[in-house]
Amino acid sequence: MDSVKQGINGHFPNRLALIMEKRLWITIIVIVIIVLAELITHGPATIIEIEAPVELAVATLEIEPVDFTPKAQKATTSALVAPKATGDCATEITKYNWSQTAAYNVMMIESTNNPGVVNDNPSTRDYSIGCFQINLYGGNARTRPSQTWLSVAENNVAYAYGMWKAMGTFCSTGGWYNTCTKLGYHGIY
Repeated sequence: MDSVKQGINGHFPNRLALIMEKRLWITIIVIVIIVLAELITHGPATIIEIEAPVELAVATLEIEPVDFTPKAQKATTSALVAPKATGDCATEITKYNWSQTAAYNVMMIESTNNPGVVNDNPSTRDYSIGCFQINLYGGNARTRPSQTWLSVAENNVAYAYGMWKAMGTFCSTGGWYNTCTKLGYHGIY
């Protein structure tokens, strides 16, 4: 029997031990090749050369504490104005194939043609934005566009048109039910 393959005390090593031994030798050979390549390329000085320690400049940043406690919001039915509202709601309504008169009347009740109107009224589960007062309260904020996006008349009216088209009416509970009641539109639009 070959003494190289025979292990310590005459026992034959298992297959895993042989694999591990081969991997160890391969690793050693790779390291030797890397060291030799470095010696050939840069000479022996680069391997044994010790450089002076490098000082790193560390900037300190003072962070002021931030209060993450939710602030109680006062329930109000008065409309608030959101920043960066742009466009003209009435002009945007004319771009779509729906009852122009009904859409205009709903929009006027909802926002009086102001794309920046925000109705923040938690007691009625309402946080509505823009021309058609798209409600972002609660879970709606996860499935509908952002307040900033809805504060642009073109976007708000486009979204309202999509809602109207999907529902087939302005007068759905997911749409403008109360406004339809005020306008007498139930069963008409």
